[in-house]
Amino acid sequence: RPAKTHEVCHRIVEKAFHEGIRQGLASGVVVPGATRGVSAEHFLKVRMEPSTQELVHLEAKQRQKLELVVQACFAGGTAKRIPMADEDLDGLPEHLRKAWASRMGSWAVWRSAKFSLPADRGTLTRVLPFVRSGESRRRVFEAYFEQVHKGGVHEAALELLRTRQRLARQFGFDSWAAYELRAMAASRPEEARRLMDSCWKDAQRGLAPMWKSMDEFAGGAATASGRQRSGSLLEHVSHADEAFYRAHVTHEMDVLKLAEFLSAPTALRGLLDVVGQAYNVRFQEARLDHVSSGWRSSVSVLEMLDSGPHGRRLGFVYVELEQQRRWFSQPLTLPPGASLLSPGQVYLGMNFSRASRGHTKLLNFDEATMIAHELGHAVHMLCQSGTTQDWDDQPLDLIELPSTLAETVATHPAIVMQYARHHASGGPPQESLAKSCSQAASRSLVRYLQSASVSLGLHSEAFDAEAATPDQLRAESVALWQRYSPVVAHPIFTPFGEDAGLYLAMGSNHVAYLLCHMRADALLHGGQRSRTQDLAKRWLSPEFAGKLRAQLLDRSFSGQRLATLMPPPGAASTPGAVAKTAGPSSGAALHPLP
Repeated sequence: RPAKTHEVCHRIVEKAFHEGIRQGLASGVVVPGATRGVSAEHFLKVRMEPSTQELVHLEAKQRQKLELVVQACFAGGTAKRIPMADEDLDGLPEHLRKAWASRMGSWAVWRSAKFSLPADRGTLTRVLPFVRSGESRRRVFEAYFEQVHKGGVHEAALELLRTRQRLARQFGFDSWAAYELRAMAASRPEEARRLMDSCWKDAQRGLAPMWKSMDEFAGGAATASGRQRSGSLLEHVSHADEAFYRAHVTHEMDVLKLAEFLSAPTALRGLLDVVGQAYNVRFQEARLDHVSSGWRSSVSVLEMLDSGPHGRRLGFVYVELEQQRRWFSQPLTLPPGASLLSPGQVYLGMNFSRASRGHTKLLNFDEATMIAHELGHAVHMLCQSGTTQDWDDQPLDLIELPSTLAETVATHPAIVMQYARHHASGGPPQESLAKSCSQAASRSLVRYLQSASVSLGLHSEAFDAEAATPDQLRAESVALWQRYSPVVAHPIFTPFGEDAGLYLAMGSNHVAYLLCHMRADALLHGGQRSRTQDLAKRWLSPEFAGKLRAQLLDRSFSGQRLATLMPPPGAASTPGAVAKTAGPSSGAALHPLP
């Protein structure tokens, strides 16, 4: 449906809904924390003054604007393309470089070189890990981040931060981070920062052997070129070269080869089986009349039932793997997501890039991980017994736990071997290919810490968005990124060219994912380490799955956010503002999980 029409209709309905809540509060029919079907977000909006409501709508618009600006930077903006010859791309597999060559081949006489590379993020992630020429890596790195600087991302981020800072103060909190973290186990920005610092300290011990190998491999090249030591954890590795040396040491090319074993239709069926076994449910395909239902032809529907031959129906999952076609503009690189449309109805939009016409979509390992994660959300949404508002009221570190656990199970090397099959021969991958994914996970952890650090720091009280300039914002974001980086940031670098821009748009509570991974590890391993095959059998056994489901999916956790964000009924509060609950750690005390 047209976005503008949807926005207008949503506002009309929301206005009528809020008026009903006001009348219910006045008559005593609606009781905060007790009446089901009204989320904490709507209670907050009803209590706001008109000026505060205007700020809420402004924050939503600025968040959307930042997301669009970041997406435009990922797509390369209006930057000039980068000409390169065959020798400039030595080391990059042919199938990754052919998209940059002209279809006319040698007849394309207007080109100054055989390949014309866009200065976008896709080029960055292909060139930096695999191209052997340091000069080529430097050119791509600098061209990409130069266009990010010119894309207006810092100005858009600063506008959003200023609005959120004003909103948080009207809600009665010192910062936006304090407001968003209030309902979580790590309920204050200082607690979240200490947890991230502790994780980084532990991660350095595990990553030290890899970093040592990278530094030794790069040391010869640095000595030959006369490069000075940087004084960082990786003394001989520059920022633009880090991905190349890491890919060499960890055999990152193996992760690319794994895509040949992850044909989208086959991998999806395997992941459905794995996630279903992990939570004692099963999925089966259902017929969908796309004409009468209004769903796009690219959407498939799955019926989810309790495990067993006569299991009760829990609901339906509508799955769309590939992003929608955009005929007159570049496709957006949107993150995947799960939406609870209504009780028993869940939509999963993965937003993957489309396969070439006539070819089957091959998933990379990150995409397979995302499918497992979103399927975990779908199972959680369909098993929980509350309304959509009850779902929205759960703390983020509770919402993300079942999906994080499903992702952790599905990406274990022994379980990857169960669903990965070659797209042509149907055979399983070599064990070394499946194990290579654990190296990718370590890199993902570092990237997560860097981007989460930027978002948390810029939303905290220490950063004054009202007084800051775009240049000061960039300098502060680089310092926050550097806190968890083994290399010194390049002078032209900005974290908003990586995931930090989207992290900031989404909010400041990304420490929730770290909490979920820690809890998932405790649930799956229980403090003990077993053989790989034994773990796979245990995690997918009906007994273990039944315990997980009873602990995570069949319990009711409604009212948590409401209790931490609103004062008790009848308590005095400033009109239009949200009072804090008593005690600095009351949010943690109310949280249902450790």
